[in-house]
Amino acid sequence: MHVVRPLKTLLFIAVVGLICLLISATYPAEGINVFGTNLRFKKWFATVDTAAIVPAMDIDAHLASLDSTINQVADSNQTYARGETIASLQFAENNASSFIPFFEALKNAAQGERVHVFHYGDSQIEGDRMTNIVRENLQSRFGGTGCGMISPLPVAPPSSVSLTQSSNWKRHSAYGYDDGKCGHQNFGPMCSFARFTPVNAPADSTHTEEAFIEFRPSSMATARCKQFDEVILFYGHCTHSCLVTVVADDVPIATSELTTTSGYESIAFNVPSFKRLRFTFQSASSPDVYGISLNSKQGVGMSNIALRGNDGGAFYRVNSSSMMPAFKELNAGLFILQFGGNSVPYLSGRESARKHGISFRSHIQRFKAMHPGASIVVIGPSDMSTSIEGVLQTWPFLDELNQGMKEAAFTEGCAFWDMFSVMGGRNSMINWVNHSPPYAGPDYTHFTPAGARKMAELLSKAILDEYDLWAGGMQ
Repeated sequence: MHVVRPLKTLLFIAVVGLICLLISATYPAEGINVFGTNLRFKKWFATVDTAAIVPAMDIDAHLASLDSTINQVADSNQTYARGETIASLQFAENNASSFIPFFEALKNAAQGERVHVFHYGDSQIEGDRMTNIVRENLQSRFGGTGCGMISPLPVAPPSSVSLTQSSNWKRHSAYGYDDGKCGHQNFGPMCSFARFTPVNAPADSTHTEEAFIEFRPSSMATARCKQFDEVILFYGHCTHSCLVTVVADDVPIATSELTTTSGYESIAFNVPSFKRLRFTFQSASSPDVYGISLNSKQGVGMSNIALRGNDGGAFYRVNSSSMMPAFKELNAGLFILQFGGNSVPYLSGRESARKHGISFRSHIQRFKAMHPGASIVVIGPSDMSTSIEGVLQTWPFLDELNQGMKEAAFTEGCAFWDMFSVMGGRNSMINWVNHSPPYAGPDYTHFTPAGARKMAELLSKAILDEYDLWAGGMQ
């Protein structure tokens, strides 16, 4: 019986390891194509622990330094300098004149008028994350209540209000799998609508379909979200008589017949405090219900409109005419456009990534055309991590995409809020995930509620700091 000595085994392993190391060092990073198959060899540093490549970062200390620096400027009676920290709103050549209309609207809101903020974004803001904190801070300062526009059938349940509906509602959206199936592009301000009868189905005048939408206060909602005195129903394409009954805690408060129209309409209802608010619809053919806005008649309102999986391309597939009336009726003063993350996995090079970011100009221009005079702030992607050669690190070309979106905002005279840098820049996401409690999820892409709150507090502070600068100059 032949016995292999341990020393020989160890020597064999060492030689094999050395050979692999030499191959790893000389093997082309892009691999070698053999009969149409790309053969790659793992690089030696792929076996190194991520912590050795990505240094640990004290996220709490980093965020505190941003917050305290801004406070120090505000509390020292010195002139506030734009861009004093990376958490400030940024403007081309420090020219913030495009925000003056919004600041004037905020000032008027505190005196009894109404202004609305529309927060559009991808799944990073889904479920009212970030929006609810910014909304609460603005409403606490300038007045206003309610949670803004709610879809009859949202992709993700909102945290701002508890929502239930009958099972016959169907969602149609300008993005995702339902794109183009409704035969028109009048998707409304939320880029989607819902119906309780099929699109273009022949209506049977002898049969009336009934559907309901019910709202209850949410235990997760902020205090002001739970209070509102006006509900506005936004609808369109109402081809048949439709009766709407509004009931608060089993007490009917309104019954109205919707206007028959091929275009856009809205109807407002005054509502008392309630524990349960139900809308019941009765019609042979459903109107397109764009959304229901829960708000007050004065102060600040803010709507969370999350377009899951989208990079802003949905805006191309929505007729502006179906969005503009809601902007006008609610007096849109600010659009927050928070996108970029869904483009990151498909970027192919530094320059193409930058150009893709710059192309965001077309979305900005669309909103400027739909509601001239409203202010706009663009928010680029958060840091996102992926495994590269076995090492978790920032996705390739994310920096360039972020820079391109910043250029787009500056070219259009808008504000830019650099969420990527606020997080800590490259590879910061790993530290956000490793924080206790976690500030981001295990997908290394989305914030947890705790992380979203941190971001939202800094965003709202950036807006309010800029307002204070403007207000101080008016005195």
